[in-house]
Formats: sequence, structure tokens, C-alpha cells
Amino acid sequence: MLNAVIQFGFVTIFVAAFPLAPLCALVNNIIELRLDAYKLVKYYRRPPALRAQDIGAWYNILRFFALIAVISNVRTLHTPSLAYLTRLISVASEDCQLPDRVEIRARKLMR
Repeated sequence: MLNAVIQFGFVTIFVAAFPLAPLCALVNNIIELRLDAYKLVKYYRRPPALRAQDIGAWYNILRFFALIAVISNVRTLHTPSLAYLTRLISVASEDCQLPDRVEIRARKLMR
């Protein structure tokens, strides 16, 4: 379970930086599932099934990873757009006359 939670954390947190991460995780999980099934069939006895109500403490850990992922992805996607907006304002201020309030904000952003 720990490996799955770590993989979930990495995939959700860094999906904005590497969009193919979910596909890589899916391929990895399919291969791992097939290898585990082969090992269970050929080399081991079937493990006993244990009943559980829920996933326990892992639920809170997964919720924490999801929260961090949202914050991280929003920040990753927001930062380049802020730089683009700053550049756009500086180009627009050179081409045409903008109100003083916009020019002051543009100068503050470019510092």
C-alpha cells in the first residue's frame, strides 16, 4: 500500500510538470499487477483474505497528498502566466499609452 500511496503522491503533485506521469504510472501498475499475479500462481500460496471496514489512516494521507497536489499544480501553472502577463503589460505600455495606475502596477511587477 505504501508504494501505491507514494506513486499517487508523485503523480498528482508533478502532473503539471510532467503530463505523461499518469500514463507511466498506469503502465507501471499493469506490469506490476501481471508480475505479481504470475508470482502468486507459480510460486506462492494464496494469501488469506482479511476483512476491513475502510483503508484506515491511508485515507487522511491520500487527502493530504491531494491538497498538496492542488496547491502545487496551481502554483506551477500560475507562475508562468504571471510572467507572461508582466511581459504583455510591458509591451503594451511601449506601444500605447495606458492609464497611470496600470503603468505603476506594471513597473512594480517588473522589479
